[in-house]
Amino acid sequence: MRGLDTLVTAGQRLDFRWADGNLLSMAPEACVAVYGHSFGQEGALRLVFRFRPGDAEPNGAGHVTVSVPVAPEHAQDAWQFVQNLVGVHGIEDVAWTDGHAVAADRPVRIPQDSQDWLAAPASPRTEELLSWVTRNLADADGRDAAR
Repeated sequence: MRGLDTLVTAGQRLDFRWADGNLLSMAPEACVAVYGHSFGQEGALRLVFRFRPGDAEPNGAGHVTVSVPVAPEHAQDAWQFVQNLVGVHGIEDVAWTDGHAVAADRPVRIPQDSQDWLAAPASPRTEELLSWVTRNLADADGRDAAR
């Protein structure tokens, strides 16, 4: 599946390859949710993949969220990719909006006292950035950022 700056491939691993050369490789079984919703230009999508990797992953993270913007010309392919992923790996938490349906709630923030944090608490500048990003995403989606 081709995103605006990301290529996602599925096999034994879900590989997210960004245009700048970065790579995130996750076990497909660790994917617990996929959300898709409209954003930006007409027909563009944003796919959000949520992972709960577990002990088998080398990075040891407890939660991983990946957002992939998809251009309008690749939207149908993205939907087919998600359907295949769900069918093969049995992902139950899937929400896809077409502009009329209500999107699933955003994933809740991991509590700062959770053992899943690699570094916590976050610095005040990081907290400020997170608040700004959350506000802007909620404004762009037309949703309440307080959720």
